[in-house]
Amino acid sequence: MLLVCAVGASAATVESILAASSRTLEGVRDFTCTMTFSVRSTSVRVPESRAKIAYKVPDKFRAEPQDGDFAVLPSTWKFALGNTLQELREHTTMRLLREERLGERNQYVIRADEKDSPGSYYLLWVDTERSTLSAIRTYEPEMEPITMTMGYRREGRAWLPTVATMQAKVPGADGQIEEMRANLKLEGYRVNVGLTDAYFAEPQK
Repeated sequence: MLLVCAVGASAATVESILAASSRTLEGVRDFTCTMTFSVRSTSVRVPESRAKIAYKVPDKFRAEPQDGDFAVLPSTWKFALGNTLQELREHTTMRLLREERLGERNQYVIRADEKDSPGSYYLLWVDTERSTLSAIRTYEPEMEPITMTMGYRREGRAWLPTVATMQAKVPGADGQIEEMRANLKLEGYRVNVGLTDAYFAEPQK
């Protein structure tokens, strides 16, 4: 059940939400982890696959597939890492729509419209207490939306993603639209290992 509240009932603004979200990786300079994922639809079955993930604040990112078919994973999964709100603010116009309950937690709902791509936008659900991104739904012209929900664990003062689920409608092998679901699990975190910018510039194997 969604419980919807008027925005006016809250003193929150987009700027205050962004300021709070900027602290969700407080104390974290970089990390590595292993991402395990699977993809399922009517015509596609990707068994559990792995990739090594490396991230350096604020926006350095690298994914190295270990096994499986990484190519079938929708690129939306990258929104599970880093600070998506801070990255989106650079190229979108954001406005606070409302507050509502998602699962057991209260959320701010923000719409972010791409500045240079009319018709492309995102809906963002931001936890009112933790300031973490609980869900994101992407909208592109003439495409079905993709929805991703996320879960986290505490690491000192930071919140690190541990699970993500993506759902979308995609063209199947016969051209018919079918449901697709991808499940991601992130574990084996090593935090503040001293990753350098040069590491992210190296060609991937």
